[in-house]
Parts: sequence; C-alpha cells; structure tokens
Amino acid sequence: MSWVKQPRYESFCKAGVFSLVHCADTDKQAQEEAKRAFMSYVATTLQSTLPVREARKVGRSLEEVTADPNRKIKEYEGVDPRKVDLQYLIDTGMCVVGSPFLPLPRGEGEKGEGSLS
Repeated sequence: MSWVKQPRYESFCKAGVFSLVHCADTDKQAQEEAKRAFMSYVATTLQSTLPVREARKVGRSLEEVTADPNRKIKEYEGVDPRKVDLQYLIDTGMCVVGSPFLPLPRGEGEKGEGSLS
C-alpha cells in the first residue's frame, strides 16, 4: 500500500453522528443548564470546521483562509450561524434537552459513513 501525502485538513474526511443531550427536573431547567455548554460547542465546531470547508471550496490553503482579516462567516449548509441558538438546535433535532418525561425523537435508524467533502 502506498501512502499519498495530503494537506493537513484532508485527514479529517469522516465524522461521527451524535446528539448533545441534557436532562433536568423540568424542560426550563434543562434548557438553562444546557445553553452555555451547547452553544460553546457549536461555536467551537463552526470555528474549526468552516475554514476547512471554505479552503476546500475556493482552492486555497487553510492558512490563507484563516489569515484573511476580512473573512466573515455568512452561512453554513444554508444556515446563518449568527441565527443559531439553543431553540434552533432543539427544533432541528440537533440536541435533546428537557425533563425525563420529554418524548425522544425517533431517528431513521440508519448507520453508515458520510464525508465532509
């Protein structure tokens, strides 16, 4: 087997799928407790993945993209990241937050591999 040297960001071509989950005595308490951690996770994820996607899309190096002082994040998968809040994450099924009596969403039950490219 021969190995081909690839740019640093090319090594991140697979991802796992999971949901952030937090449970408390009431839905309101769960949302208050989860908000800071969940939104921090989303911000960190966007800061680290968006430059990689942008570099791939425009054919520039990751260093060039992140060094651009005028670079602004306008959208990610058709969504304005500035409009993402905890309620958006809940409504779109990206996280589960609530009391032990919250009915859990049923997934499709599909397993497989995806690609970030």
